[in-house]
Amino acid sequence: MDEQDTDLTSLDASVSRWLEREVGVDRPRRVVRADDEEILVSKFEAGFAAQLHRLLDEVPELFDGARVIERYQNAAAELPADTPRVDAWHAAMHEALRMAGQRLELDDSRLAEVRVGVDSVRAVLEACKGPAILFRENPRWRRECRPTETSSPPRGGSGPSSVDPITTL
Repeated sequence: MDEQDTDLTSLDASVSRWLEREVGVDRPRRVVRADDEEILVSKFEAGFAAQLHRLLDEVPELFDGARVIERYQNAAAELPADTPRVDAWHAAMHEALRMAGQRLELDDSRLAEVRVGVDSVRAVLEACKGPAILFRENPRWRRECRPTETSSPPRGGSGPSSVDPITTL
């Protein structure tokens, strides 16, 4: 173990004690990076991000826009008409992940690493009322949404033809 590793191990212990005492975080955290102004900590073991990125490379169906839209539309068509679009997207992505897991013969614990990300995106989408590009015209699957004269135009634009889709939802 070199001097930098020893310093980080000591810093890991100090940061963990501080997090538990001051913030109530009682599970271990690893110092990823530290400088004079900030310390970045992670609850994941070293190598987790690289392993996750390798897994994500194996499931392109979660990132291909056309495939995501198709899965969303199929899921939304099967759900009740008043199902929020984010719920339809979430169901579609979980199903795509399940199918990818079967195709790749992945253990559910590996899939759970990706599901956490899908669930996090859902939380962001709910906070933003949905992704503007994918859901501009259909805030609910079977109810059309059109910009109104009172909608706020996006920065740099004016008039109904350039209405910000977020403000119309």
